[in-house]
Amino acid sequence: MNGNHFRAGARSGQDRYGRSGYSPSSEEGGRNDGPLAPVKVEINNTFKNEKRCPADIRVDKWIQWAEVIGRNTRSVKVSQIRKVFGLLVRIENDVRANKTFSNEPVIYLKAHLAYAVGRNRQNQLKDLYEILVPVIDRVRDGEDGLKDFENLMKFFRSILAYHRFYGGKE
Repeated sequence: MNGNHFRAGARSGQDRYGRSGYSPSSEEGGRNDGPLAPVKVEINNTFKNEKRCPADIRVDKWIQWAEVIGRNTRSVKVSQIRKVFGLLVRIENDVRANKTFSNEPVIYLKAHLAYAVGRNRQNQLKDLYEILVPVIDRVRDGEDGLKDFENLMKFFRSILAYHRFYGGKE
């Protein structure tokens, strides 16, 4: 047997099984195409490159991003988004009860999101994960972080509202 048997999908544009439409970035999870790509890039630039905090972002920018996300995540079930929202509400309730803010539960939310993405074989939540993680990473600790967290909550509530408005899956 020659070595060509294992190289059937080596041609560009095909996966290892010879199916067309393959690109290395799509198999590795790096999906930079589609209508959410500009929002992902803008959020990454804002929170990773410019190192801005959620409290620094104007409300009209949050709403603009939320509308695009809500419109383009219709394949995600409402229940999946509400589970994440439920975790955020629990954190919010703890903050109100304790009258102090720690960013640890917010950072832990990344693990919950990663688990949800891993459970969902169709990766419908992956876009939401890729959008929320840079924002979560910039939520500070203490009183400054409280304003960051409040803006994260408003952002997520807006995503949920637009998702419902644009007919997200039941």
